[in-house]
Amino acid sequence: MSAIINPPAKTGLIGFPVEKSLLPALYNAAYDQFDLNWRYHLYPAASSRDFDRLFAELSVDESCAGLSVTLPYQRAAAEAVTSAGGMLVDTAQDVGALTLVSLVYHGTPLAQQSTSTETLPGKQAALVDKNEVSPPWVSLLGYNLDGAGLVASLRRRTDLHLVGARVVIYGTGATSASFCLALAAAGASEVTVVSRHSARARDFVANLSASFCKQQPDGTFRGLGDTDEVLLRSTLEEATLLIDATSTGTYPDDLALLSTNRISPQHTVLDVVYGQGQTQLLRAARAAGARAFDGLDMMVETAALGFSLWCEASRIQPVPNNAAVFDVMMKAARAELQRRELIAP
Repeated sequence: MSAIINPPAKTGLIGFPVEKSLLPALYNAAYDQFDLNWRYHLYPAASSRDFDRLFAELSVDESCAGLSVTLPYQRAAAEAVTSAGGMLVDTAQDVGALTLVSLVYHGTPLAQQSTSTETLPGKQAALVDKNEVSPPWVSLLGYNLDGAGLVASLRRRTDLHLVGARVVIYGTGATSASFCLALAAAGASEVTVVSRHSARARDFVANLSASFCKQQPDGTFRGLGDTDEVLLRSTLEEATLLIDATSTGTYPDDLALLSTNRISPQHTVLDVVYGQGQTQLLRAARAAGARAFDGLDMMVETAALGFSLWCEASRIQPVPNNAAVFDVMMKAARAELQRRELIAP
């Protein structure tokens, strides 16, 4: 591949803890495969003060092409981007939390780039006000790619029809919100969010509906507590897609939050946890004849999307094909999990 500018650059993951992340293996494999002189690093931030310091330093570092953001700082990162005059794009704005920051440089981005924004491809060019460029200058764009990664992984791995689908999602965090909005945008007719507390689930979907109704009719989202047994039972029986969007399953003794006795062959089941063997939810789903997947594919899809956004922002031409990037990253992910003895060779 060729690039207008391909100086040494750094990217990385900011959050805490981060030492077990697979992302360095994924991104560095892709950088090597596509001849990018870039490296991916880990930036542990043990406190909010550490996060503020690291983010402030990296967001003005001309050798930094972008950042991945993980817990517990996804909302703090969204606030940091907007405070710096940046923009939250699409789902990140609705959710108020982001998973990726793209640094778009003007004047001298990474090394001696043009002050013009006209060569920026795709959506990122449209998000920059050309009249405000005064070199050197950087604009921060914040994305939440969880929902896009979910939809991409479902389309790649299954023949599930998302248009008209009935979906049940357990969890009321930022990941769940991103999933809900992406599935509704893909055509799901009903997305039910389940929480331990009915009131929390109802408040959560009310906020989702307010965001989604800016472009779509209301009525897509519904909130239930796990004590709403009669409604929950019928909802699970009518659903085609079941998702646990929480961290439950990270430890071997974690019990499944979704009612496993209602799973049947009609269901596609996703547990966002990966690299932990079979969670109780996945075991029960497979025993019931359902299609069941962990979150590895979704994570790799999200990383591949982030790779493309960083390449666009840094004017890498041509941007590598997404399918090729996914294949390289998935191979690297499996190799790293095998190295850690978390999956069989």
